[in-house]
Amino acid sequence: MAVTSEHTVEEMMRLLKERKPNLSAYSYLTYETSLKRLGKISPTYEPGPIIKYVRELGNPNVARNLLVPLLILKGEIFRETFNSLSDKFEEIKINQKPTTNQLKNITTLKDVKRMIRRMRENINTHKLLKKPFSSLNTVQKRLVIAYVSYVLLVDVTMRSDLNSLLLVKTSSQATDDKNYYIASTGTLVLNRFKTHRSFARRGLLPLILKVKNTTKKIIAEYIRTIEGPYLFSMKDTKMTKQAHNNILIAHSHRYLGVRVGTTMLRHIVLSTFDKTNPSLKERKEMMMRMQQLKIETQLGYAFR
Repeated sequence: MAVTSEHTVEEMMRLLKERKPNLSAYSYLTYETSLKRLGKISPTYEPGPIIKYVRELGNPNVARNLLVPLLILKGEIFRETFNSLSDKFEEIKINQKPTTNQLKNITTLKDVKRMIRRMRENINTHKLLKKPFSSLNTVQKRLVIAYVSYVLLVDVTMRSDLNSLLLVKTSSQATDDKNYYIASTGTLVLNRFKTHRSFARRGLLPLILKVKNTTKKIIAEYIRTIEGPYLFSMKDTKMTKQAHNNILIAHSHRYLGVRVGTTMLRHIVLSTFDKTNPSLKERKEMMMRMQQLKIETQLGYAFR
């Protein structure tokens, strides 16, 4: 029986789910859409016509994302093309100007830190870090989460993975491939994040990030008020990334008049960092805190 595009997609998706059983439904849908699109170019997913097709697409980010399911299923045969498209995308990012929406929400790191101080003043006025977190109302909980999150994000500049941080006292409790905050040492142990597969291929997992002593003290103050397994949670259950990011955006809009989520904050922090003319060593250290492996990616975050 001839292999049709539809049959190939079904078979590829079955294999993909076997190899990656823990992906989200959204990821599976995205990969299926990519396979259907590429199946129209080559029903049996021959490398030649597919590589020619993606290289001719105008957007290298769209092109490389189309290749992801084939990377999972067919391995290194598409790796060189994927890396080439990634490099081209990073070059574009370095020279790109802020979007219209970004221009509306650009602020300075100095203003972000001023916002954090104002949040703390409000928290102190109502003694919110002196009370059990569970006793606070929803508005108060959101304020505390926003405050501690911003303190941590300004320090480590990480992606929007704070929602997944499990709280443990010692490193001996961080035993599997999840994300942890170790209270005794002020250490982030990260195993799951957007670029974790690239880190794993280089033997760099888990990614270990130490927070500053001032950050550690603020988090310790907050930890004394909570009981659940997650560092950030409204009801002792895991928050979604979007729910956590919405808290940040709402409070930055309230205190600054602009919407600063995790991505915009990375732009702000990296723009300030870039102006200090950092050394190569400092850039490499910042790369780890950004969960990135290319300096070009870091350069692409700085607004110019």
